[in-house]
Amino acid sequence: MKTSFLDEDLKIVMNRNTALLDDVSKALEKKLKLEGSRYEQSKRTDEASPFISQLPLNFNSRRSTFYSGRSERVSAKPPSHIKDVLSGPSTHSHMVEKLGSHLSTGKYSRPLTASRRDLIRELTSIVKEDKEENIERVKKEENVEDEVESDWETDIEMEERAKTPFDLWGKTTYRRTCSRLAITPVSFIERHLQSSNLSMIERGLKPRETLALCHALMVNTTINGLNLMGNNMGDIGMKYIAWMLTDNNNIKNLNLSSNKLGSASAVLLNKVLINNCVITKLNLSGNFFTDNDAHNFSTVLEDTKTLQEIDLSHNSFGDVAGRLFGRAIASNDSIRKLNLSWNKIRPRGGVWILRGLSENVMLKNLNLAMNGVSNEAVIAAAQALRRNDGLQELDLTNNRIYDEGILSVARALEHNDSLQVLKVGQNHITTIGAMALLNGIRKNDSSAIHTLDLSCIHVHRDALLIQEEIKETRPKFKLAIGGVIYCDHAYEDIRKSKGGIINKNPLTILKWYISSNNYRLIDVFKRFDKDGSLSVSRNEFLQGLKDIKVPLTEGQLDELIKKLDKDGDGEIDFGELMEADQLHRKQKRRRNKLP
Repeated sequence: MKTSFLDEDLKIVMNRNTALLDDVSKALEKKLKLEGSRYEQSKRTDEASPFISQLPLNFNSRRSTFYSGRSERVSAKPPSHIKDVLSGPSTHSHMVEKLGSHLSTGKYSRPLTASRRDLIRELTSIVKEDKEENIERVKKEENVEDEVESDWETDIEMEERAKTPFDLWGKTTYRRTCSRLAITPVSFIERHLQSSNLSMIERGLKPRETLALCHALMVNTTINGLNLMGNNMGDIGMKYIAWMLTDNNNIKNLNLSSNKLGSASAVLLNKVLINNCVITKLNLSGNFFTDNDAHNFSTVLEDTKTLQEIDLSHNSFGDVAGRLFGRAIASNDSIRKLNLSWNKIRPRGGVWILRGLSENVMLKNLNLAMNGVSNEAVIAAAQALRRNDGLQELDLTNNRIYDEGILSVARALEHNDSLQVLKVGQNHITTIGAMALLNGIRKNDSSAIHTLDLSCIHVHRDALLIQEEIKETRPKFKLAIGGVIYCDHAYEDIRKSKGGIINKNPLTILKWYISSNNYRLIDVFKRFDKDGSLSVSRNEFLQGLKDIKVPLTEGQLDELIKKLDKDGDGEIDFGELMEADQLHRKQKRRRNKLP
């Protein structure tokens, strides 16, 4: 609105009186509100001017109103600085009163005086200042709106955001992110965001769903355990998880198993875990990590100070990884449980890992099951058990271990007082190795072992007597075996064979088993020969041996079939079995005659 009318005559002012009075009225009303003063105004009459009804004329205990002849009390006084501007000398009140009368009736009888012009200038300056403040306020609001992201630009969303309380669990953030990514929110996630553990096992989380979940977890302060097993999120999903972990300081237990993570994920995990001071338990089993990624994980094992449990099972780590992991284990002082089962760690890698064990006193649980660990590695383990007083559980199930390696472990058990669980089942161990382990435990009065796993290994009945003797002092002692050999001369055959190691002749093992169970050779054959033809096929004979649980390996079964089926027709008849038995007896008599 232009203000040039200040220097013109009253006629111009009167032509624009409506706009002037409205602006002055609004300006004064706003000034009074900003100062916190609220007072009761008299009701406007039909003939009264809007200007006169809004503007206080006299700030004494009474105020005058025109055309009504009434007087009303003022409930509150306006601020002092506004009072000084508007009331001032008594002549100003009179001038304002006259001006209001002229403007309301549309009549004018006298020209403007200097005092009237000054009053109008003061009133219009208030309007000008108010308009300038409004313009600046609008510009500031526009600048603020330009800086806000596009998804906050509407007034409705701004209002909702202002009314929304603090997003403690991240539900609002999750819904907002799903809306931006054009995906449907998962109700299961919304329901469990306020719990301490969020389990999303095999939920089919794609990269976008993973991103939305990560947004919520960056805000969430209650979830301590996150299980994302079996979602196949890949390296893209791992990128979002790593981004979330850089800001999240609550998640302590993280399960990323079976998610098709590869080399890119290994690099991301290396960067996150080295700087993370919260995660204590990490599961990365069932992914695509190989020897090429071993460096990233070995660095984590060397540098981490908070990680206590890590599961790297069901991957493709080999001997290169074994060497790196062995060095990391030797220098680490925080890891309590390490699972490397179901990998491709062969003899050399196993030696490195178990040598590193001798330098580590903090590791409590080591799992090397289902690898290719051999006697050399087990001998290194025996040396570690002599020096290490912290290891509590060692799992070497289903490897390439023979009695030579087990005998060294048995001698180490005579001096170790920390190991509690030893698992060496499903190896090439005979009753000699099993008896040696039991004797080592019996001789050590301070031994802490309460579980010895010899599954799939047949032991002589004397082993049961040693077990009972151990239980007298340690009632919680448990022994898991594959079977019991009751025949004494069968045990003698094992004990007299090369260096006490089991005779690898499969026919000898078959006869041991038959005699220990009080069977005859013809009885076993008739059980296989269901049609009574005194001839069984190769597959029937193999399946029959498995059904009665004869302790033979696959290689020994193949060797036994070759010895029995001399004509190579794929059939084994009773005559061929008896010939093989007679030949075995002759060879046994010859060995007994030797000095």
